[in-house]
Amino acid sequence: MRFRSVRVEPYPDGRRVQVLLEVTPFRVRPNIDIRLLDPAGEVAASAHVVEASEPKMRLTLHVPRRPDGGIYTARLTLGYPDQEPMDLAEAPFELSSAALEAGE
Repeated sequence: MRFRSVRVEPYPDGRRVQVLLEVTPFRVRPNIDIRLLDPAGEVAASAHVVEASEPKMRLTLHVPRRPDGGIYTARLTLGYPDQEPMDLAEAPFELSSAALEAGE
């Protein structure tokens, strides 16, 4: 089981992002861990999908207000509890400081 695609689309308000992902077909429902890392590498937001039911998903994550924009990274892991992750995917995306200020 692997990620087929991962894409992040920031909303114009700079406070939310849409994570679009697709995994290969599965019989046993996997867990998916999503972490949004800020430009310094700190976790800005996270989500955990327990027993995903569909191979294609679209999730919205809220990004707390940050003083600066920059290049963020979505880091996703795919797997099952008590096992090493089966796959890892990363997708860089940009949040502009202008959008973050407008979202106040």
